[in-house]
Amino acid sequence: MACVRRRRDRWFVDFRDRDGKRRWETYDTRKEADDALSKRLQQLKRGTCRAPAELPTFRKVAKDWLASKADRRVSTLAQWQVHLDLHILPAFANLRLDQISVADVERFRDERRKAGLAPQSVNKLLTTAAEVFKYAARHELTDRNPAAVAERCRLNAAEVVIGVENGAEDNTALRPDEVLSPEGAAPLIAASDVGFYQTYFLTAVLTGARVGELSALIWNDVDLDAGTVAIRPTVSWAKPRGTAGLAKPRFYEPKTKSSRRTIPLPPELVSTLRRWKLACPPSPSNLVFPNAEGSPRHRSTIAHDGLRPALKRAGLRPVTIHSLRHTFALEPEEALEMIEAFRA
Repeated sequence: MACVRRRRDRWFVDFRDRDGKRRWETYDTRKEADDALSKRLQQLKRGTCRAPAELPTFRKVAKDWLASKADRRVSTLAQWQVHLDLHILPAFANLRLDQISVADVERFRDERRKAGLAPQSVNKLLTTAAEVFKYAARHELTDRNPAAVAERCRLNAAEVVIGVENGAEDNTALRPDEVLSPEGAAPLIAASDVGFYQTYFLTAVLTGARVGELSALIWNDVDLDAGTVAIRPTVSWAKPRGTAGLAKPRFYEPKTKSSRRTIPLPPELVSTLRRWKLACPPSPSNLVFPNAEGSPRHRSTIAHDGLRPALKRAGLRPVTIHSLRHTFALEPEEALEMIEAFRA
């Protein structure tokens, strides 16, 4: 029968494991021993009581967890792989599950912040680590999840400047000088090559659609008569770390209901899309913005061949394609002014 015994100045927990093998654990106080015995009895009841030598390392469990997610999006798998390879495994790889405490996880959190990672990024690392522990719990390897218990980084705790936009959508912090103003968007579009790039940039600015959403947009979802565009699938070129060969486009449904939306199109954009539809290269998927072969054009190609030359010709500061969707946050009067400047 399981019990607590005292020998000399130490307290021993005496019990038999799930295989019937007798085991002892040593503690300094009676309370520690009583608590440990209660915990072991609960673990025996749940079938999670294992000798420390039988417990796997965090690296082993993380590898098995990632393998169990093979049906997820490639971009998601690639992000998890980066979380593990660059951050989590260097800290915990060779530790057994029972050797990782809440204090260890919170120390890891603080070290990642000191290394320059944003609070949102550190919280994502903790979430990934917690998922590994949840996988271990489902397979009766542990009944603890220190990564889930660890306190998260406080968000939006930094000082901000009143009157200035201090954040951005998509968890991507953009400074005001990284987003084109309405006055800057018009020269960019006017300086863009007529056809693909001019249409692409005008659509990005006046709809606020993401790069992946524009690259996956098909003509069936563009109603030029009604003046609307339905945003549905998105495209990703992500691939797992270490995978050989070039990345290929993969189409996915939106992750959230809010990502599936219908956006009204200004008359000038409708006219531009009508002209582009006549010149658009044929595409097996009926894409609105395909390359010459009919496949989605990579965002790096759009940036290198279209955006950067247009910015240079217009005498504008460098911005990213992603930032163009933030110019979409215009008042109706500003949008009208931008369109009038484009027409001129």
